[in-house]
Amino acid sequence: MAAKPRAIVWYKVYCYCFSALNFYTAFHGLKIVRDPYGVVNSVPQLSEQAVDQETTQIVVTAVSSVGWSLLAMGVVFGITAFSLPYAPDNRKTWVAHLVHIIFGATSCVLTPLCVPLLIAWLKPDVKEYFGVVRPLTPNPSPPEGRGE
Repeated sequence: MAAKPRAIVWYKVYCYCFSALNFYTAFHGLKIVRDPYGVVNSVPQLSEQAVDQETTQIVVTAVSSVGWSLLAMGVVFGITAFSLPYAPDNRKTWVAHLVHIIFGATSCVLTPLCVPLLIAWLKPDVKEYFGVVRPLTPNPSPPEGRGE
């Protein structure tokens, strides 16, 4: 196996940052689920629409649904991002890591970290480390039969 490229270290940093952001999202999703009325009352646009009891219940249900979504996505993506650096180094995990980098690049928060990481991830030394491509060996003898 080839020597460990520096992109692997940066990828681990990226995974831990991605994981922390997702757990932060899950934390706020939990806060919303625990007190959806607090969110409705603290946002003027929501409290203005909640004029009667029925409308208030609809708004609170919608806010609570958003909280559950944030909580579920934050936990799932956080655990996934935290566990990816511990995956074995082979072709399949190189693809999983690549998808994870591209997925993170869709977030404006992580794009400055993802773009250089993506460029480094596609370089031959990283592919060689994961076994995606065979190591390049120099050909010491010139090809024979060139019509001399």
